[in-house]
Amino acid sequence: MTSISQNTSRQQRSWNVSLQGLAETALAVFSEVFDRNELTESLGNLSAKNLRDIGLIENDVTSIGHLSLSSDASHGLSETRRSRLTNW
Repeated sequence: MTSISQNTSRQQRSWNVSLQGLAETALAVFSEVFDRNELTESLGNLSAKNLRDIGLIENDVTSIGHLSLSSDASHGLSETRRSRLTNW
């Protein structure tokens, strides 16, 4: 009888850990989507000349939505900018 309650307790802890991990992942995805929306909005308000001044083009702003959610959008834009600077 004791071993059954211990197994149940262990299984319940396993579920709690899984639910906690799922909640943390969902929160991280929501946060990344929110950050991307803010980034897209703020960069979308810049003129093409201002974007060029920081090494970006208008297409870079629209490409934010196509990046993987597991990556940081600002880091992706920084990499795009860096690679473009070496091509000019």
